[in-house]
Amino acid sequence: MHINFYRGLVFSLWILFTGYWAIAARWTKPNMRKHSWRNGLGLRLGLAVVLAAILSIPAVMRYMNHIQALMDRHAEIAAVGTVICGLGMAFAFWARLHIGRNWGVPMSQKENPDLVTTGPYAFIRHPIYTGVLTALLGTGLSVSVICLPCLVAAAFYFIYSARREEAFMCTRFPVTYPAYMQRTKMLLPLLF
Repeated sequence: MHINFYRGLVFSLWILFTGYWAIAARWTKPNMRKHSWRNGLGLRLGLAVVLAAILSIPAVMRYMNHIQALMDRHAEIAAVGTVICGLGMAFAFWARLHIGRNWGVPMSQKENPDLVTTGPYAFIRHPIYTGVLTALLGTGLSVSVICLPCLVAAAFYFIYSARREEAFMCTRFPVTYPAYMQRTKMLLPLLF
C-alpha cells in the first residue's frame, strides 16, 4: 500500500482517539482543585520552547529531513508505525476503561480517588502515558520524524507528571500505594 494510506490511517486514529478522550472526560470525578489543567503549565510551555529551539537549529532539521527522506521511500516503515500507533492507542483506551471516573489530565487530583489495580494497572502504574508514548512513536515512524522529538518531550512531561501523581496517591493511600509501587513499574513492564 502507498505511504499516504498509512498516514491517513494514523491521522484518523488520532482524531478518533482525541474525540473519545474529550467525550469521556465529561464523566469523570470532580477535581479537588479548580483549574487543575494549570498544573504543570510552566513545564509544558518550557518543553514547547525547548523543542521549538532545538527544531530551529539548521543542522538538526537537515538531519531530520534526511531521515524523513529515507522513511518516505519505504512504505513498510509506515505500515509498522501505523500498527505501533494503533497498539499504543488500544493500550491507552484499555487503561482508560479501567480507570473510569478517576481519570484526569496529568497531575490532576480527583476527589475521593479509587486505587485502580486491574487491567493494565496490574503491571504498569501509568498505562495511559505508556499507550500515548507508544502511539507517538508509531506516528513518528508512519507520518513524520518530527514526532520523535515530540515523543522525547512528552516522555519528560509524563515522567514528571507520574512522579507528582504518585506523591499525591501516597498521601491518599499511605499503605496500599507504596506496596502497589513495589510490585509494578511506572511506564514499561519489566524495565521502568
